[in-house]
Amino acid sequence: MSTFPLFRLPLVSLAVVVNHFHLNHLINISFCSQKSRKLLKALRRKTLKISIKLLCTERNCIYLSDRFHEDILPGENLDKTQYSSISIESKGNFPDARSLKIGDMLVPMSNSVDKHGEINLRFHFDDVFDGLKTISRYICSFLENPVYGLMLSSDFHPDQIRRTIDWAVSFQKSVERCYIEDYEISDHNFRNVLDVCNSINKFYFHGKLSPEFRHQFTFENDSITLMNSFWVNLDNLLSVNCRRFTVWGSNLTNLEVNQYLKHWKMGKFPNESNRDVTINYGFDIQTENGTLTTIVHEGGNFISKWFYMVVW
Repeated sequence: MSTFPLFRLPLVSLAVVVNHFHLNHLINISFCSQKSRKLLKALRRKTLKISIKLLCTERNCIYLSDRFHEDILPGENLDKTQYSSISIESKGNFPDARSLKIGDMLVPMSNSVDKHGEINLRFHFDDVFDGLKTISRYICSFLENPVYGLMLSSDFHPDQIRRTIDWAVSFQKSVERCYIEDYEISDHNFRNVLDVCNSINKFYFHGKLSPEFRHQFTFENDSITLMNSFWVNLDNLLSVNCRRFTVWGSNLTNLEVNQYLKHWKMGKFPNESNRDVTINYGFDIQTENGTLTTIVHEGGNFISKWFYMVVW
């Protein structure tokens, strides 16, 4: 079979071809040479709708897709979603690995083919975290998009979550989403994470902490979700001003919730969001400036421990 000299095409024709590439093909070809990277970066159609997610859990990888989480509708067919996955692994005995120049580094690289026939790349580093940073910087520069999301645990290092967040916000100031699932994290390390959670727009934590855990923190972005949040107290509530604050398994008393609502009525937590919400049952309270909220619960005369507020 003869080869097709892709990069010998006229620039106008090459631009048309490049903009028909699947995201995975675009990423893979960019690693072929510095020339291919420069041409693809210059000719590809620029879009801010590329999701770059870093996974630092039991495995380390960079997951790319051409859809953001909030743009996916319930029940939507995702077959047309473009994606690419790049794994970061420790160096080992990889007989099929070959060296690839990335910046000033020669990095061992191997690949595998998934069930859809797509090539998934694997890069091998002495230090996996250093490798994740190196490849992430390359991807963000090539696609001209920031890191969109983090999925983190402390499987590889006790302080892995905090140092990953620190690194991500060191060059882009904030991250849209951070999802943490960690049932081994220490109280000390989770306190360190809460101290930087305000650099995340949407923060989620699923994990287990000691019965003695307590910590004061502030959050003033879009939303924060805390599971097993027995430790959340009134002072925590009063330090959070966001569109959505979800606490599961809290030990908040009726008196504490009532005090929080009194602060809200006094206009202490101004926060705006434009969303359509359908509710079936609830009762209304009003702030001193006329803002209305509906307390939504399970319905009937019984007020359950589960409720949420919708501000109109």
